[in-house]
Amino acid sequence: MLAEKEFIKKILEHPSVKLIKELSANPAFPTWLLSNSTIVSVLSSKQKQTNYALVGRVFNFLSPILFKIPGVMQLILFLMTIPAAFKWLAIGRQGGVIKEDGKPFRIFVAHNSGAEDSLLKYYTSLQPTLPVKVINTTDPISFNNISRLPTRQLVIKLLWSYTIGVFKLCNGNDFKWLTNNQRVCLYIEAKRHMAKLACFQAWWQNFAKNHKVEEVCFLTSAEIAHGFYSSSLAVPTIYLQHGSLLINVLQLSFDRVVALNNYDKIYLDLVSKSSNISVYPAKNRIANLRPSVLFTSSPYDDYKEATNLKILRKLISWCHEQGLQFILRKHPRELDDFWEQHLPTQVFDSPDRTLEESFIFYRPLFVVAWFSTTLNDAHEHGIIPVVLQSGSAKRYLDDIVYPLQDNFLTWPENMTELQNIIHKQQFAKLDTEKTN
Repeated sequence: MLAEKEFIKKILEHPSVKLIKELSANPAFPTWLLSNSTIVSVLSSKQKQTNYALVGRVFNFLSPILFKIPGVMQLILFLMTIPAAFKWLAIGRQGGVIKEDGKPFRIFVAHNSGAEDSLLKYYTSLQPTLPVKVINTTDPISFNNISRLPTRQLVIKLLWSYTIGVFKLCNGNDFKWLTNNQRVCLYIEAKRHMAKLACFQAWWQNFAKNHKVEEVCFLTSAEIAHGFYSSSLAVPTIYLQHGSLLINVLQLSFDRVVALNNYDKIYLDLVSKSSNISVYPAKNRIANLRPSVLFTSSPYDDYKEATNLKILRKLISWCHEQGLQFILRKHPRELDDFWEQHLPTQVFDSPDRTLEESFIFYRPLFVVAWFSTTLNDAHEHGIIPVVLQSGSAKRYLDDIVYPLQDNFLTWPENMTELQNIIHKQQFAKLDTEKTN
């Protein structure tokens, strides 16, 4: 285990933490850009950005010329974000506004990610008599069901203000140290997030005029939270940490915070202005573990590349050689049949179970993932978490606040240690009828 003093020193000396502190204190820097880990990583390390698709690479090639033509880059960014914003509004308006009863309520901001049902249950239990309404950032209709979506004019106005901010950043005297690659990164990443940010901020501004909300619960510091704080709503907030905290992302100062573990709490105490930070209650440890492995997948396409599939197939073969049943649990955002096509003979977990219910149902010896909160959850339940090494996962491990590599095992690097654990384990009888 990493000692607390050593952990604090590591945090305070991290280049991303220093950069975020410096830029967030500069009023000329749009702080919403600091919610993007790619931007922070590129600005703090001065690395070249070479991972974009063909359009991004062409843009990178032409940018030295385009930056010199007054107004061109500004106009390109603005025009490229409008279609995505209008599409979000159009989809949202397919649902009708539910009539208000005038009673106070709370809002839970979901993202269609894993374990949200458990978090919603936990949040509801904090004040059982105060109703909770759910909005989902992946479903614009859920916003319109609670409060009418904003006008196009308001969204365009916000988009233009964001565009001006990015343009001034890339061309201002305060940031002459930016390289061309860093400017390109800022434009491309801004383009990816501006549309939703504008829609969210505009919705919060409209929402404040018509509703009596007692509290808003966030699971992330991404666009939806930045949109809330940009709208200057005087409403209490709570942040229920869901997912591993990244050290290269700005942490907003919520009124209350519940962290996943002590490491994340220490980090948030250091970098945020939140004064009320606690840790989730300890979870029950799973007893009588069985000879099985629960693999939790990821919705991101780069984890499904041929190289990563090869690694996963090797893991499956190794599990069978060790006498372990392999169960694949799809991410809630995975709505396609990718895994069924590529791994048709595997056992799949039921999508109707929560993650905790799956832990109790299968009682696996190992929970394996590339990069997932499920590893933390497994650890807290007394199940051994294993990081499946891949090119995609390795890029993130150093950016996670929680010292994964000091606390979790990895496959295939720790294969011998994993085999020793299997051989020493006294398993409960595996009921094959239940787990198939």
